[in-house]
Amino acid sequence: MQTNLVHFLYFFYFFYNKYCKICAVDIFYTLEINMENLKILRNQYKLTQNDLSKKLNISRVNLSRYENGEVEPNFETLIKIANYFDVSVDYLIGHRQNNKIDKSGLTNTQKNIIDIVSQLNEKQANRVESYAIAKLEEQEEYSQKTSSKKLS
Repeated sequence: MQTNLVHFLYFFYFFYNKYCKICAVDIFYTLEINMENLKILRNQYKLTQNDLSKKLNISRVNLSRYENGEVEPNFETLIKIANYFDVSVDYLIGHRQNNKIDKSGLTNTQKNIIDIVSQLNEKQANRVESYAIAKLEEQEEYSQKTSSKKLS
């Protein structure tokens, strides 16, 4: 699970660094997931573990284990929980103090991409990542060709 999370955060860190402000560097080095914010959010929403587990379609036992740090939720569950509370995964796992993604300065298209990608399952997110990397490489090649033509 951690490897896939790192790949996903790598994607956001390098391609959407301005608006996600994900602490990917911290996650690369520590890979610690602290789910204390899950309990805080659940209490803020005045939900019992039973209520939240039903809303998220996960077992109450697993929810309790996530909150107590006994097990780490998989990537899809992290996304599901973050979406339910309208917070970033970064905030949820304790790598950000602020619970909102800063989207200021982005175009509507960039904002939509963030919203769409955050709803994808792991396999689909990996495909989007591969596509985005390929497009960036194409863009870099084009820029290099353009630059070399100007110098000639």
